[in-house]
Amino acid sequence: MRLMRCAITACLCALAAGCGASNPATELSPSSVTPTMPPLSSATTPILTAQSIGSCPDGNAPTWLQTWTKAGTARLRWTEVAPEIEYHVVVERYDVTNRFMPVDNGDLFVVNQTWTEVTVPEGRYRAKIQTRACGRAMGPWSDELIFSVEGNEPPPSPPASETSPSGESAEGTKVPSAASITDASGDVWTLGAEVNTPHGIGREVLRNGSAVEGVFANEMKYHNHSLYLHGPSGNWFQSSGTDWINVGPTEP
Repeated sequence: MRLMRCAITACLCALAAGCGASNPATELSPSSVTPTMPPLSSATTPILTAQSIGSCPDGNAPTWLQTWTKAGTARLRWTEVAPEIEYHVVVERYDVTNRFMPVDNGDLFVVNQTWTEVTVPEGRYRAKIQTRACGRAMGPWSDELIFSVEGNEPPPSPPASETSPSGESAEGTKVPSAASITDASGDVWTLGAEVNTPHGIGREVLRNGSAVEGVFANEMKYHNHSLYLHGPSGNWFQSSGTDWINVGPTEP
């Protein structure tokens, strides 16, 4: 009987070993286990990329510069707000009902220049201007410009050599048709020697016999008590007293 018990005990021990019974002394402790983390996918990790927000010129309103009328044409000029910007110009006429009413060709858009011309009948007018960029209005309307057109027939031009009693040259005086132009301040303007300029051949502009540095022209004209120069670039420039303002290629 005792031999049989020993045999059964040995058999049970062998079965236990063959089934992989655990030994408490060899079990892994929690601190010895290394957890495995799943890889991060691009779907759950946002990728930040640079975004272009674009830019538009500021919304300042232009300021009107001196305007002039000739027969039924009015030239309107204003200060530049930003390069390559669009300007919305509205012209209205003061009618018999004592109100300003839009004119047929008085709602226009101007791009990349700071002047425009409108042909309108005789009457009193006002104009306002607003900037546009990025497909929308950018700034407030400007102050109103009030001007009048006196008729569609141009006034007769006096002889180029005629001057007023004060010595000021007559309206429309041109050089080189005339020898010189005398402005309202009494300064005498003439053309000097030909020189090469970045825009082509031009002549020195002389004020009271002295060359004006960096200023060249091929023609001068006196209009509305202002001196205009026709430069080698093909544009006309008006004297503001301290600077020269580009008024475009059309003769004033």
